[in-house]
Amino acid sequence: MDVFNGLRKITVLFIKLSNGFYNYLTKEIDVPALNQAVQTIQSVVYQYEGYLKFLVDDKGCIVICAFGPTPYSHDDDCVRGVFTALKMRDILQKNNQISSFVGVTTGHAFCGWVGSEERREYTIVGDVVNLSARLMAAAEKLSVGVLCDSDTFRSTKKLFEYDELPPILVKGKSEPQLVFVPVKNLKERTGKSSRIGVPSKLKLSSDLLLDTSSFSTRKSASYSGIPNAKILSPSNKMSLINHMSVCQSLTNLHKLAQMIGRQRERQAIHQSLNSLRYKGAGGALVVEGDAGIGKTMLLGYAFENASELDLLCVAGQCEALEQSPLLIWRAIFSQLFEEESRMKGDKASYVISEIISRKLDLDAEISDGTNLFKIRTLLPLLNPIFRLSFPVIKGEVNGLSEDSEWRNLMIFELLLSLLKSLTCEVPGTVIILDNAQWMDSVSVSFTLELSHAQLPILLLIGVRPSMDGHSFYELPSGKFMRLIQMPAEECKLLIKDKLRVQKIPEKVYSFVINKAQGNPLLCDELLAQLRNLGALEINDDTCTLVKDLSQIKLSNSIQGLITSKIDALPPGPVLVLQVASVIGREFDLEILSGVFPIPINHTSLMRDIDELIKQEIMITTFQTLEEEEDKSKANQRVASERRLQIYNVKHTAIYEICYSIMSFTQRLQLHRQLTRWYEAKAKEVKKRKGGSAEVSSLLPILAHHTLKVAEHREAEAEWMLKAIQYLTALACEGYEALCRVEAVRSLQRAEVLMARLPPNVDCPQRKEVAFMKRLLSNEEGSAIRRGLAHRRTRNNHVLKH
Repeated sequence: MDVFNGLRKITVLFIKLSNGFYNYLTKEIDVPALNQAVQTIQSVVYQYEGYLKFLVDDKGCIVICAFGPTPYSHDDDCVRGVFTALKMRDILQKNNQISSFVGVTTGHAFCGWVGSEERREYTIVGDVVNLSARLMAAAEKLSVGVLCDSDTFRSTKKLFEYDELPPILVKGKSEPQLVFVPVKNLKERTGKSSRIGVPSKLKLSSDLLLDTSSFSTRKSASYSGIPNAKILSPSNKMSLINHMSVCQSLTNLHKLAQMIGRQRERQAIHQSLNSLRYKGAGGALVVEGDAGIGKTMLLGYAFENASELDLLCVAGQCEALEQSPLLIWRAIFSQLFEEESRMKGDKASYVISEIISRKLDLDAEISDGTNLFKIRTLLPLLNPIFRLSFPVIKGEVNGLSEDSEWRNLMIFELLLSLLKSLTCEVPGTVIILDNAQWMDSVSVSFTLELSHAQLPILLLIGVRPSMDGHSFYELPSGKFMRLIQMPAEECKLLIKDKLRVQKIPEKVYSFVINKAQGNPLLCDELLAQLRNLGALEINDDTCTLVKDLSQIKLSNSIQGLITSKIDALPPGPVLVLQVASVIGREFDLEILSGVFPIPINHTSLMRDIDELIKQEIMITTFQTLEEEEDKSKANQRVASERRLQIYNVKHTAIYEICYSIMSFTQRLQLHRQLTRWYEAKAKEVKKRKGGSAEVSSLLPILAHHTLKVAEHREAEAEWMLKAIQYLTALACEGYEALCRVEAVRSLQRAEVLMARLPPNVDCPQRKEVAFMKRLLSNEEGSAIRRGLAHRRTRNNHVLKH
C-alpha cells in the first residue's frame, strides 16, 4: 500500500513544441537545440513547483506538466498552470524561436507510483489528463497558443482575461467542450512580480518525485524486515462499539489551546450557565459554524466553566458514520450512570439496571394519550438501548410495543423521567452535543422533546450550517450563535498564543491574518507551515522573521494547507493517518493494529503515532471503559471501570481531507479489512451472554464499510450481496426504532446495488426489500407491522453467519 498514491485536484498542461529538433534527412535529433528548450521549460516549471515529464520522438517533443501532485500541492495550482503556459510560450518564442501549443485542464486524477520494486515511475492518470492532450491538439489545429477548459477558466478568470471560443468536439467526449484562450494577465504581472514564488530549497521538485530510490529507502527504513507482531490491546473489549463520550477530548482541547477571543460568544455562554446555576433556567444554545471556525473549542470552554460553577456536565460527539438510533444519547446516559455511581461511593462497579430501578418510581404511570402504563411494565423498552434484560410482563402492554411510534413515545417518556431523576441532586446539568449535523433522526427527535420538557438542563449543540437548514431551528427555547470570522485583533492574540511569544513582526501578523480570513484553524496551520519552512525563529519572548514572506506562497484554504502538511510527513505517520481516516476520528491500538495493511510492531506504530501527536495532527486521551460481568440475575449488567487510551484526530477536517486524497484502491483495501475485522468481532460478541444487542449496534458500521466497497464500479457480486444484506437489516432496525429517514435511505441504496447485480446472481433480500418498502409506505398499515415481528428473528441471525 503506497502512501504517496492518491486522488488529487491538479492542473495538467500538455505542451507540443514545433518539430524543429528532428532532421528527417539525417534522422538525427538536434540535441543542443533540444537541451536549450528543455532548460527553458524546466526553469519555468520548477519556478512554480510543478511536475515535469518529456516525450521526444520523430513526431516532435511533447511536454507534460502538472501542478498539485504529491508531495507539493497549492491552493492556486490552476493559476500556476496558466502562468506557466503563458510564460513558457513567450520565452520559447522569443529566445528559442520555437512555437508551442498548450492544453490546460483542471480536475481530479490519480497521482502516484506504479511499477515493480525493481523499477517504479511516478505517473498521473485520469480524464483530466486525456482532455489536456485533446486540447493541445485542438490548440494546434485552431492556431492558438494556449487552450483552457471550463474548470481552469472558472478558477482563474479573476486573474486573466480570456477569449471564449465556440465549443469543440474532442475524442472521448460525447458533449462539446467549452474552451477559452487566455489573452493576458489582468494583474499585469511580469518578470519577478509574476512569480508566485517557492522556497529555494523546494525547487527541482520533479527530480525529487522521480527519484524512486529515495522513496524505497524511506519505506524500507520504516517497515522492511519488521516481523508481523500482534499488538496486544489494553482491552478485549471493542472500544469503538461502545462509542464513549468525548468529555476528556473536549477538556483536553481546551487545555491544549486556551480560549482566545470570541468575547461575545463567551459572554453568551456565561449568561446561559449562570442562568442555569442560579435560576434553574435550562434551554438550548446552538453553536453553528463552518469547519475550523472554533465550535469544538468553544464547547470545551463551556465544559470547563460549567465544572467551575459546580454544574454537572456531560458530552457526546457524533461521527459521520451511519448512526444507530439514540447512539449519542447512550453515551450521555453512560456518563450519568457513572456519575450516579460515583456519588453513591461505589467507584469499582455499578449495575445499570439497579440504578434505573432505584431512580425511577416503578409504580408511577405514564400516559400515551389514551391509556396509562406503570413504569415497571415499560422497562423492557430500554433493553436494546442499554443492553439490559428486563423481563417482559405478559399482558401488561397488550401488544402495543409492536407499534414503533408508540414504542418511541414511551421510550422518550422513560428517558426523560430517568434524566430528571439522575440530575435532580445537582443545581443544573449541561449536556454538550458536538457535530450534531451527523445525529440520527431519533436522537434529533429526543433532543427536541427534551428541549420542551422545561428541566434545569442546558443543551449546548455544535453543528455545521446546512443548505436545507436543520431541525435545531425548531428548538422552542433555543438561542442561536453563528460563529463568523474572528476580527484581526483577536487573530493577533491567537497568533501570540500559538507562538508563545509577545513580540511578533507586523509582517507576520499581516501575512497570517490576510490568508486566514479570521479562521482559527487556518491561523494555526499557517503558523505551523511557516515554522516548518524555517521562516520564523523563536528566541525567548521574541519571534524573528528570517525569510522573505513574499517568496513563500502558502494556500488560502484548509484543504490546501492540510494536504501540504500531510505531504510533508514521513510514510509511516501518513499511513497511520490514512488508516485512521477510514476507521473514524477516534480509535485505539486494537483496531488500528488489527486492520493495518502492512506488518508492523508496537514500537514502530507508537513512533508513528508520536510523530502525528508532535505535529499536532492527533491528540491522545484516556476514556473510562466499561467491562461486563455476568450476575446470577438475567436483568443485571455490571460495569467496572478501566481506563483505555484513545487516539483522536485533532480536527474533523484533517481526517476528512486525508480520506478524500486517498486513492480508491487504498480506500477499498481498508474498508474490506475493517469489514472483516468487525465481522470477526461480531462473532466474538455474539458468543457472550446478552451480546445480541451489542451486535445490533455494529450494523451501521458494517453497512457503511461494505457499501463503500460495493459502490465501486468493479465491485464483486460477493461484496454487493454483503452490503445489501447489512443495508436491509439496518432498514429493519431503523423502522423498528422509528428512524424512517435512515430506513428509506438504506433501502434505496440496497435497491441500487440489486440493480447492478449480474443476471445470474440471486439476491435473497429482494423479497425483504419489497416488504420493507410496503411497510414504510404504510400500504398495509398495522397488519404489516405485526408481520415484522416474525422477521426479527431472521434479522438477529444476519451477523451470525
